[in-house]
Amino acid sequence: MKFRLSALIFGVVLTCIACHRSDPVVVRVYDKELSLSRLQAMLPAYNTDDSITLSQQHIQAWIQEQVLLHEAERSLSSQEQDFKEELNAYRTALMIHAYENKYLASHVTKDLISNEEIEAYYRTHPQQFLLQQNAIKLHFIKFNANAGNIEKVKKLFFKTRTAQEEQTLENICVNDAENFYLQNQWILFDDVLKELPLKDYTKERFQNKETDLTLNDSDYLYLVKIIDYKTSENIAPLSIVQNQIIDLLLKEKQIIALEQLHKKALDKAKNNGEIIY
Repeated sequence: MKFRLSALIFGVVLTCIACHRSDPVVVRVYDKELSLSRLQAMLPAYNTDDSITLSQQHIQAWIQEQVLLHEAERSLSSQEQDFKEELNAYRTALMIHAYENKYLASHVTKDLISNEEIEAYYRTHPQQFLLQQNAIKLHFIKFNANAGNIEKVKKLFFKTRTAQEEQTLENICVNDAENFYLQNQWILFDDVLKELPLKDYTKERFQNKETDLTLNDSDYLYLVKIIDYKTSENIAPLSIVQNQIIDLLLKEKQIIALEQLHKKALDKAKNNGEIIY
């Protein structure tokens, strides 16, 4: 049997939502009722069309749940319906988990991890951080294909710049470029390809000193300066794996902190004579 809500009912539901009226019953199954307020609580914020679709899905799921619950209550004995031990165990696990998370949130944070720790971990675990794809260090400026005064910018971009010239170039980029990157950080090659037409660039081209590139496509002109290049299976640059190392160090600190928390709670109970065999 299929359950459907008509467009008229959904119109009433949406009107009630908008007008903050009383809490009508959307659907009833046996002696259980799904109210409008409970349906609203189930739904994230979406546009009207999405809300109607999601409402239908949640209502159908709720109906299915209630008919199965009704049959279960009819079929299972009172003893078979007794889940006190399971519920207590589940509540205990949830309480401990919430307590541990609250403790970690206030006692073990990323700002406790120093640069020295990150660098030491990187040096002592190099094989954990092999590149899975090529990485590149570059600068680029992306202009609209019809941009003017490009030759002047090219001369400035491809030369070794003074601090003042660096600022001049950055001002040009901010005012005239579609996008640009002038930082000296490693980037994964696949991320570069999302912005630049460098699919055919290889380690061999870098070794052959093909580092100053002017590229075109139908929409844009690209000035690209390749600074360094690493192929996959080499050790990844620290800047690429730094966040990964921070997460690893944080996990280690969390494990130690929880061990200390558990021991502290146990020692406290022992010292206070609260553990009696």
